[in-house]
Amino acid sequence: MSQFLAIAATQSSCVRQDEAQSTINRDLPQVPAEATRPDAQGKLPITLLLFYQYVEPMWTDKEATAALKHVLSLGKEHDICGRGRLAREGINCTLSGGAADIRLFCESLRSWKPVTTPLNTGDAPGAPALLCPR
Repeated sequence: MSQFLAIAATQSSCVRQDEAQSTINRDLPQVPAEATRPDAQGKLPITLLLFYQYVEPMWTDKEATAALKHVLSLGKEHDICGRGRLAREGINCTLSGGAADIRLFCESLRSWKPVTTPLNTGDAPGAPALLCPR
């Protein structure tokens, strides 16, 4: 890790080490108050969502294509941006959006396929290292 990144990670007020745990089989955390306050330009903070889910048995090509279409549709519906990889083995994503939108996206995924369980979210300005409990 570069010296800059190490310093930024240790000095960040956004890192909540005591809450850095998986959200599997738990309720998602409530939207924190700081994630509802706009900045000086009127923009709300961004929430990060990192998750992966392997599927067994592997999806068929048809199932993987349907899953991709569905996840893209959910992302559009909830104004979510980011990158993801979907293959017959499962899905792996790094996404961002508003705190409430991320939670709605997660709940939509859970309703669609209960095994697809988002793991961690990060709320607050500069939250790349923040992981919140579910």
